[in-house]
Amino acid sequence: MPTTRRDAAPSAPRSPSAHPLTDPAFLVTAAAADVQPLLDSAADPAARLAAGVYRTSAHRHREAVPEVRRQLLALDAARWGAAELAAELAAVPLPDVAPAPWRVRWATGAELTPAFRCAVPVPQGGMGSVAALAVDGRLHVVTGDFDGRLRRWDPATGGECGAPLRGHRGVVHAVAAGWLGERPVLVSGGSDQTVRRWDLMTGQPMGRPLRGHRGEVHAVTVVQAGGRLLAVSGAKDRTLRVWDVATGELVGRPLTGHTDGVLALSATVAGGRAVIVSGGADGMLRAWDPLTGEGLGRPAGGPGWRTSVAALLVDGRLCAATNGPDTAAQVWDLDTGEQLGGPLSGHTALVDAVAAIELDGRPHVVTGSRDRTVRLWDAATGQPVGPPLVGHPAGVWALATSSVAGRPQVVGAGAPGYGYEDEEGEIRVWEPSAAPPTGLPGGHDRGVRAVTTVLLDGTAHVVTGGGDGTLRLWEAAGGRPVRRPLTGHTHAVYAVAEARLDAGRCLVSLGGDGTLRRWDPVTGTELGRPMPAGQNDGLGWLPLLATVDLNGRACAVTSGAAPDGAGVDDEDEEDEESETVRIWDLATGKPVGRPLTGGSGTVASLATVVVGGRPHALAGFHADDCGLDGTVLLWDLGTGKPAGPPLEVGEGEVGAVAAVPVGDHGYAIAGSEDGQVVIWDLPTRRPVGSGEHHHQAPVSAAAAALLAGRPYAATGCENGRVRVWDLTTGEPVGPALAFPLPVHALAWSTAGQLVVGFGDEVAVLERP
Repeated sequence: MPTTRRDAAPSAPRSPSAHPLTDPAFLVTAAAADVQPLLDSAADPAARLAAGVYRTSAHRHREAVPEVRRQLLALDAARWGAAELAAELAAVPLPDVAPAPWRVRWATGAELTPAFRCAVPVPQGGMGSVAALAVDGRLHVVTGDFDGRLRRWDPATGGECGAPLRGHRGVVHAVAAGWLGERPVLVSGGSDQTVRRWDLMTGQPMGRPLRGHRGEVHAVTVVQAGGRLLAVSGAKDRTLRVWDVATGELVGRPLTGHTDGVLALSATVAGGRAVIVSGGADGMLRAWDPLTGEGLGRPAGGPGWRTSVAALLVDGRLCAATNGPDTAAQVWDLDTGEQLGGPLSGHTALVDAVAAIELDGRPHVVTGSRDRTVRLWDAATGQPVGPPLVGHPAGVWALATSSVAGRPQVVGAGAPGYGYEDEEGEIRVWEPSAAPPTGLPGGHDRGVRAVTTVLLDGTAHVVTGGGDGTLRLWEAAGGRPVRRPLTGHTHAVYAVAEARLDAGRCLVSLGGDGTLRRWDPVTGTELGRPMPAGQNDGLGWLPLLATVDLNGRACAVTSGAAPDGAGVDDEDEEDEESETVRIWDLATGKPVGRPLTGGSGTVASLATVVVGGRPHALAGFHADDCGLDGTVLLWDLGTGKPAGPPLEVGEGEVGAVAAVPVGDHGYAIAGSEDGQVVIWDLPTRRPVGSGEHHHQAPVSAAAAALLAGRPYAATGCENGRVRVWDLTTGEPVGPALAFPLPVHALAWSTAGQLVVGFGDEVAVLERP
């Protein structure tokens, strides 16, 4: 895969004996192809740290120019807690490039693990299966796609190896890799009811498709038995079939026993005998001899589909690890048909994938979940081994294991839509035995959804809300966590803001559980009972929140219809279906006035601002009718009426709005799904600036503030880019800032620090 680079040559190492990775200038200016081969050779602590920092966003460095690479490396060094290295990286001079306009004050490292080796972004197409095989000391990964293709990937370079393999019609449900003599081969199965064989290195098909199943082929595996390589396929027709990979001939009769479709297969060798383990939609696990077709041991299992299975030996006994209908995996003894120990519990969402791997001579189970983590378990004891393998941007729905030069490798694959949608997925590779856990700066583990800042005893603090349902406070200066996380929400915290009650400052949070909660930021205690502020009915309600002072009352402005039983101050009945935005008295917990109506579509973003001494609310909408422009509506909160017609932004959802007062007037900024950013002067409602600058991805966050008497804003988007804007000119200030994960939250501190929530992480940036 090509790497973009400037004319500058990489700087030489600091001394003849120093490892090149310890030179910040080399990391910033060298092509990724020159750095990647050095990562595994890092031996001393400084070189290992630099290797870990580089690996964190290596998939971004491959095509990044040095200016972007410099910023990403400095950010990742801060995520690793290496402040000195972060400063050195940010200070690397580049020809014809201005010094870095922002430096990272601190950042969390919730998504980091020393076991991480590399990531491969997978372009649109949808992945349905994954396999891995080491060839000549190099790991090869193969994905089966929902459009019928198989694609081969080199994780070391992040590139695709040759053209896609085409032949299947429909979904490639399963792929397996093995050795036919000295020849690495692939076997795939798909919704077209065929099994196909391929040469891994050339990509050429081996003979004709293997036919015989009368239903979609959901599973394949390979195993050496009787001096030949066998492929085993399992299908919706409830049968397993065994094939000679070299000849394509069917070996014996179809294997029957499952009472519903066969969904998963795995192979191992027990006592010198090849064994196949199958899992079905009937909830059962069965073991087979692929040469004789004989059933082995006793069937095991219970309710729930077995969509993934891994065969392994535990203390000499044939066992199978499998997922089930919940967040736990299980290990079953196939000799007795009994479950071995208790469930493997720890994931917080469904387990979609299991695999087996040997570490330090002991069998381990690997599980992948929709909670975006991979976990390892000692198969004999059922105990977790080490911290979760984190960093996957989406649910992990497929796993593969391999070994490179004796080092075990775990491969996880996933995509936001689990492969069904035309979205970019990602392959991640971990080396579980690479390093022990380190004291990385932690944080949220389910995504940072909201950020704000607050002054406590004159000291600036950052407040974050996460998908894990917690609020966390951090010292803005150094990132030190302040007390334990604030808990109470039973769903993700999507919004957090500051307000002033009679007792002083308070924090207000709104969660996906439909509750509005108030907190004392000094003690961390919750103030009063939760306020039911919305209905999470699964019909598109978005938990949005802003605060405002309304006639001397601290109020919250939220999106969504009122919950059942909540009244309004007016005696008139209100059409609930037309409600878009509500106002709540934070002291009493009751609604204020009638809902704010007049918008078209679903509220997608929300902000408040005081203009001309009058409080206003702004809401960005997502048009319910496809193809319509997104709009922003401004309400006068004193009258509850729209302050003029809607303002048009761009196509689709207006995912972010922000506003800031300047004297008697103010500015507003909004960003839409097509990347457009529009700035308005609020008194005149006229756009500010040329309007020529925009993001290359949906805008997902915005924040505005008055800094040194001048209004600025920041916008962030799904591709990890952040832009800073001068609202008086409507033009961007400096180049876009790059983050390795989607940006979903932004805030400014009174000192001009920029707080960015990206993925599970939060970072604080400041001017040098």
